[in-house]
Amino acid sequence: MESLDDLYREQNVLEEAINVTKHEFESLCRVLGPENPSAITLAQHLSLMLYNDGKLKEAETFAKDVVKGLESKGDHNGDTLQIKLHLATIYWSQGRWQDAELIERNVLEICLNEYGKEDSLTLSCMASLTATYSDQGHWEKAEELGKEALDEFQRQLGPEHPTTLSHMSVMAELYYRQAKLDEAIELQTNVMDGTTKVLGDYHPDTITSLSNLAKMFFKDEIWEEGVALQMDAVDAATSVLGSRHPDTLRTMATLANMYGELGEHGEAEKLHREVLSSRGQTLGVENPQTLQAMTNLAFVLGEQEKFEEASEIERSGLEIMERVLGPSHPDTLTTLSNLAFTWRNLGENEKAVDSMKECLLRQEQRFGRDHPDVLETLATLEEWQSAEIGDKMEVDDADYEDI
Repeated sequence: MESLDDLYREQNVLEEAINVTKHEFESLCRVLGPENPSAITLAQHLSLMLYNDGKLKEAETFAKDVVKGLESKGDHNGDTLQIKLHLATIYWSQGRWQDAELIERNVLEICLNEYGKEDSLTLSCMASLTATYSDQGHWEKAEELGKEALDEFQRQLGPEHPTTLSHMSVMAELYYRQAKLDEAIELQTNVMDGTTKVLGDYHPDTITSLSNLAKMFFKDEIWEEGVALQMDAVDAATSVLGSRHPDTLRTMATLANMYGELGEHGEAEKLHREVLSSRGQTLGVENPQTLQAMTNLAFVLGEQEKFEEASEIERSGLEIMERVLGPSHPDTLTTLSNLAFTWRNLGENEKAVDSMKECLLRQEQRFGRDHPDVLETLATLEEWQSAEIGDKMEVDDADYEDI
C-alpha cells in the first residue's frame, strides 16, 4: 500500500528528474545547439515529464521546440507526427480543443495517406480526435470516428486488449455525455468485465472502469447502486493505491459529487475538503486537479449557503486558473461563472453582473455566440439586469410617492 511519504517521494523524484534533465538540456544547447538530435530528444522527455507533473505551459513550450527541431525531417516523419499528437494532448488538457482538433485532423490526414487506417499511429490519432470532438459537443463526428476506430482496434487486437478496452471506455463516455445511458452502461459494463478478466479486480484500470460505471448508474437515477459501486471503487483504490494517490482522490471526488447531488452536503463537504487538502500536499496548489477540487468544494459550500468561504476559495482559484490554465480555459470560465452566482447570493449584485459580463465575453471569444454555454450565460445576465432595472424602478416610485 502506498503511503503519503511514498507519494511525496514520487513527486520529489519527478521534480528532481525534471530539474536534472533541464540542466542537461541547457548544457547540451550551449555546447551543441538546440537543434542537436540529443537536445531534441531531451526536450521531448522534458515535455512528457512536465505534462505528467501538470505543468502544461512549460510542457507546451518544449513540445513546440521539438516540433521546430524536427522540421528538417519533414511533416510526414513518424517522430514529427508523434510529438504533434503530444502537443495536441497538451492543448486538449488546457481545454484548447479547437487547437487540438486542428493538429489531430492534420496528423490524421497524413497518417491515412502515408500509413493507412490500420497503422497504430493512425488509430491513436483517431482515438484522440474522437475525444476532442466529444469535448466540443460534436457528437456525430465523434461517434462516427470513434466507432470506426473501435472496429479496427477489435479486429487487430481483439475485444479484450487493454487498448481496445480503453477506447471502448472513451465511447462509453461519449454516450454518457449525450445522455444515451443505456448504450453507455452496456459498453462500460463490457469494459468492466474485460478489465476484470484481463487485468484483475484490483488493477487501477479496473478500478477506474468501476468508478465510470458507477457514475453512469447514478446519472440514470439508479442512485443506490451508483453510490454503492462508487464506494467500492474508493475502497479498492485506497487498498491498492493508498488513500492519497491521485486515482484514489479522483474516486473520492466523484463520490463527494454524488453525495452533493443527493443533498447530503455535509458528507460531500467533508470528502471535498479531504481531496483538496491531499491534492494540495501531493500535487501542489497549481495542479489542475487541485484547482478542480477547489471548484468542487466552493460549489458545495454555496449549496449550504456558506457564501463567504465559497467566494474566498473561488477568488483564489480563479487567480491561479487565469495564470496557469489561461483566462478562457473551461475550468476558469466555470469558476468565474460560479463566482458571479456567489456574489449575487452575497447581495453584491454589481460584482455579480460584472463577473458574468466578463464570463460572457470570454465564452463568446472562445466558443462563438451560438454555443449553448454562451446562450445560457446570456440568459442569466439578461435576467439579472432586468431584475436590477425593476428594483431601480421600484425605488424611484417609492421616492416619488414620498415627495
